[in-house]
Amino acid sequence: MATLKQSYSEEHETMLFSMNTIAKIPRDSQSLKQEKSNAEQGYKPSKFAWTIHFPRASWLLMKNPYYNSTLAALKRGHGPIFDEVSLTYTSDSQVPYYSVLKEGNKIGNFFYRKDINGSTYLYMPRGGALATRSLNKRIPSSIGRDGKKNFRIDVSNDYYIFDMYKNGNIIEDSRLWYKKRS
Repeated sequence: MATLKQSYSEEHETMLFSMNTIAKIPRDSQSLKQEKSNAEQGYKPSKFAWTIHFPRASWLLMKNPYYNSTLAALKRGHGPIFDEVSLTYTSDSQVPYYSVLKEGNKIGNFFYRKDINGSTYLYMPRGGALATRSLNKRIPSSIGRDGKKNFRIDVSNDYYIFDMYKNGNIIEDSRLWYKKRS
């Protein structure tokens, strides 16, 4: 059984909790070749995926293969890739670094951030920071007496990952930290 760890973060001025570790999974070379052959320009598949296991669910983290090309286009400020990218993103802090999947559905994004001391971390806000929600795929968690449908959010806390290599890969057995809802 996993033990609950807690730590106070001065940079974020809050108490953070953790019960889960992150495991790295090497990906099959055949599927990587197939991904690369079907991909758009600038695609670089990640050799690894990461998993986080909760008591009743598991998440799969996949690195955004277009992260570097999207940042380069935003910094350049012109060109055909910039025209396409600027419709979705206005700054580099909006570009997702990792996508989070649960049972085959995307539930959120982790974003690359730097704190006041210059160290890097990954951050996923409550709600997963998905711009659009597909309401037709979701099933209401309950229906009230007045007939109103209540939908449960997939990501109910702010999540943080602090242990990363300089290339952005997550360190094996690092912890997923979360800020409890108030």
